[in-house]
Formats: sequence, structure tokens, C-alpha cells
Amino acid sequence: MLNKVGEVHHSAGDVDTALGLYTRALDVRKSRKRAAENRPTEMLVTATLDLVTSYAKVADAHKTLGMHAEHADAWSQGRTLLASISGAMPQVRLANAHTTYSGLQAHFFEEGEGEREREGEREAQL
Repeated sequence: MLNKVGEVHHSAGDVDTALGLYTRALDVRKSRKRAAENRPTEMLVTATLDLVTSYAKVADAHKTLGMHAEHADAWSQGRTLLASISGAMPQVRLANAHTTYSGLQAHFFEEGEGEREREGEREAQL
């Protein structure tokens, strides 16, 4: 819910408020993932996918605000978490989890590769 309200603010141009909401959602989802650590694989995967989604939103808000180091950090954490569950995905029977995983894979590993490299080069030049 916090992410959805954040999206409304983000799309209206109030990125600072959106970032605050995304950050609160990130904290909630971190707690949920910790609580799911000793649960069945599907629960852990779902909690991790939710957390990765929050990292993507935080990263996007940081990028919009020109906060390049924070953007890179959130991006890296989301990407690392997503990679950490790749081996568990064949065990997951929830179709929506696979759809979410595929979308996040595209977001973190395919679509953004060239853009991330160019941003890193620009930051190195500064």
C-alpha cells in the first residue's frame, strides 16, 4: 500500500514524498522477509520479490532526485536479492511469483544494463 501511494506522489512530481513512502515500504518488507526466512520456499520467495520491488522504487526515486550513489546502492541491493532466489524459482508454484520474478529480471538484468554502465561511467568522470 505504501508503494502504491508513493507511485501516486511520484507520478505527480512529488518525488521527495514518494521516496519517504517507498523507504517506509522497504523497511516493512525487510521485516517481512526476515520473518519468512524459516518458512516454506514460496513464502520466502514472495517476501523477497516484494523487497526487490521496493528497492527498485527507492532506486528510481533516488535517480530522479539525482542521488546517484544512493541510486546505485539500492539498485545493487535489489539486484543481489533477486539473484539470491533464482535457484528457488523452479520450486515455486505460484504463477504470479514467476511473473513478478520475470519482470524484475528484465528490469534489473536486461533493460538496464547499458544504462547502468553509462551512469557508472558518468559518475566516474565527475
